[in-house]
Amino acid sequence: MASHSLTLPSSSPTFAPFSSHQILPPSLSTVRFSRPINTKPNHHSLRCSVSIEKEVPETERPFTFLRDSDDSTHSTSVRARFEAMIRAAQDSVCEAIEAVESGPMFKEDVWSRPGGGGGISRVLQDGNVFEKAGVNVSVVYGVMPPEAYRAAKGSASSDQKPGPVPFFAAGVSSVLHPKNPFAPTLHFNYRYFETDAPKDVPGAPRQWWFGGGTDFTPAYIFEDDVKHFHTIQKQACDKFDPSFYPRFKKWCDDYFYIKHRDERRGLGGIFFDDLNDYDQEMLLKFSTECANSVVPAYIPIVEKRKDMEFTEQHKAWQQLRRGRYVEFNLVYDRGTTFGLKTGGRIESILVSLPLSARWEYDHLRPSSVHKHGSEKHREKSSTCDDESSWSEACETHEEYAESEVDDESSPVDYGEPDGSFEMVKEEIERLREENKVYSEMVRERDEDKREAIRQMSLAIDILKEENSELKRCVSSVVSQRKVKLEGFWGRLVGNWILPKTDSTSRESS
Repeated sequence: MASHSLTLPSSSPTFAPFSSHQILPPSLSTVRFSRPINTKPNHHSLRCSVSIEKEVPETERPFTFLRDSDDSTHSTSVRARFEAMIRAAQDSVCEAIEAVESGPMFKEDVWSRPGGGGGISRVLQDGNVFEKAGVNVSVVYGVMPPEAYRAAKGSASSDQKPGPVPFFAAGVSSVLHPKNPFAPTLHFNYRYFETDAPKDVPGAPRQWWFGGGTDFTPAYIFEDDVKHFHTIQKQACDKFDPSFYPRFKKWCDDYFYIKHRDERRGLGGIFFDDLNDYDQEMLLKFSTECANSVVPAYIPIVEKRKDMEFTEQHKAWQQLRRGRYVEFNLVYDRGTTFGLKTGGRIESILVSLPLSARWEYDHLRPSSVHKHGSEKHREKSSTCDDESSWSEACETHEEYAESEVDDESSPVDYGEPDGSFEMVKEEIERLREENKVYSEMVRERDEDKREAIRQMSLAIDILKEENSELKRCVSSVVSQRKVKLEGFWGRLVGNWILPKTDSTSRESS
């Protein structure tokens, strides 16, 4: 393919429309490069020259990053509503993280560009719960060459626009790395891309598409965490189309794959890109629903795992898995590689990387790490402390059926190399059966107690009635025996006949 050269104006792109990570504006005044940019699998390569303007720091957050001259600044436009959505998502995620942290707060950087657009970067480091957490939003205006437009669209379609194509892109992107090895890393990104009509071509069609996804990467696999996370993703998808979850789940599994390691980066989630084959309003609501599902899908898992005890070996394994995270982002992630090659803002691009990672030559799991540090850990998580068992667990994850997500009673099996997991499952079933027997015994005893109480209450009622009847009989006999006697013999006989307690009768006689 021939080499193309293009100098972009001050509003040149710093956001990759086809990326999984959001690219924020550059810190270099001018960057020029000549290289193929791989935008999508099997797409044509592209060579161009890029000139990028430095961003301007701001002291306050503006009400909107949309251009004043933009006819889409109206609050009902898709651009305005998507910007409002991503900023609300940034706020809700940051508030949830700060609530878990109970101390450290996010550092915020606000920036803008003279040509329009801007963004807000929030980063938390060395917290009580999170080693590093970044949540960024950006709104970007730019102009792309025809080759980039064709690459982003995937083909030279009949609606292809001649000449440089102005575009608008907005998105929220986040990567959260907890301290505890038993708490998973989370990544989510939701973006909207729109092209205007090319200059000097009135009436050309406007193109738009949505992209994004949410995925998590645990170092130690807990079945209930996996099930909870995927259930929330499926619930969000099913509100709009039952085909979304299986389709976007597979897309996620295929994308987050480390080819040179032949292993998954994590345990998936959902991922979609260039989505415009549905109603625009519906896809805006779908992206909003997915962004709103981040906190309920992730924060409960962190709350459950953040205080679990761990050893140095657990931490070492977490850092080895984070090394894989670094490898994927720097080698395969389209957003990261695009930003690095086009002179994007390095701090914003690399905010997705963990604070610490580890690489060991020819890593083998020590024998002492075959089991986790406590019985509790062995019962509830899969033992994946080496590459082979991790790959095995991830391969099993591919068979995670949709029915298992919905059916609360369906077990989810992620494999256990040493067989201890099956033993634990059998022990749990045995204990459940014993509990059923004991529960039945307790129920029967409770029923016996209730019957005894009913019998005693009945006996008490009968005794009360007998007591009342006896009182009436005694009263009747006494009244009949009260005979008025006079004189000495009368008083003598009266004292003998009448009850001694009836002093009143004796005195009156």
